Amino acid sequence: MKITGVIFSIIGVMLLGLGGYLFVRQHLFLQRAELTTAIVTENKLYTQTSQEYGVQHYYCSEFQFQTKAGQSVSFEETGCAQLDSPPDYHVDQKVDIYYDPRDPSRTVQTPMDRYYYEIGVMTATVAGALFILLGLGLFWIGLWRSKRAGISRVDHH
Repeated sequence: MKITGVIFSIIGVMLLGLGGYLFVRQHLFLQRAELTTAIVTENKLYTQTSQEYGVQHYYCSEFQFQTKAGQSVSFEETGCAQLDSPPDYHVDQKVDIYYDPRDPSRTVQTPMDRYYYEIGVMTATVAGALFILLGLGLFWIGLWRSKRAGISRVDHH
């Protein structure tokens, strides 16, 4: 039990570290990022075929925006709509986005990107805390059992 507790605690620390890393990374991005409005120019339909689910479709929105330096940038969202769901955005919709002015075409974050990123940070952090608590609990139970076993051996002699 004690070894299992230590392993769970180590996994928990690693997950907490991942959550912290992702949080800091996002915080640093938002410090240097610029906020602007992008316009949805197109919703591209893609098809995915698998033996298990057959043919399924999903949409990825194409956006266009102007940087503060006047550069026109087009990009396709990274977190596309769920399979067999309508697009996340509609054509001509205006969407607030963040981008890094040093590399505007490769660093864009849409509201859905930020949402999924925040879910990832929260999931890693909560899972890490739960693993640590479970690991400490298992370690304590193992320690308690081994002390009890030691006491009962002494009593019988």
